Amino acid sequence: MPLNNDVNKSWDGWLVDGLGGREEAYQNALAAALETRNIPKCTVRIGTVNMWWRKDSRYIDVASNLDGLITSTIHIQEYGTSLWVGRAVESYSQSNYYKRMAASAFIETVDRCIRETTLTMVDAAAIHDVSDIGKA
Repeated sequence: MPLNNDVNKSWDGWLVDGLGGREEAYQNALAAALETRNIPKCTVRIGTVNMWWRKDSRYIDVASNLDGLITSTIHIQEYGTSLWVGRAVESYSQSNYYKRMAASAFIETVDRCIRETTLTMVDAAAIHDVSDIGKA
């Protein structure tokens, strides 16, 4: 289940032009990328939740219990012709620096998976669009 909303959660987001309507494909590709990374003591779960003005908004929950539990929810939503990818994190402020190191490695890995999935899907969409031009 996605993280509860509160002011103390860290988050970041990406607005990806041209991928509106590709939420399910993005969710599946990102979940696969996260699983492939083999993040230590990690679980990856996908689902939907009612958010903003629409029902069944897609999300991915990712959690690692390597050195203290850190959890992240990634929301994936159409935003006009774009795709909104928002990543929230809970328990980033760990009690000692070893726990913060594990949390930082986790968050960096999640963010790299988001970037790689985004670039792959944007590249695939661009290749598809270029190939369609010659067919007109």
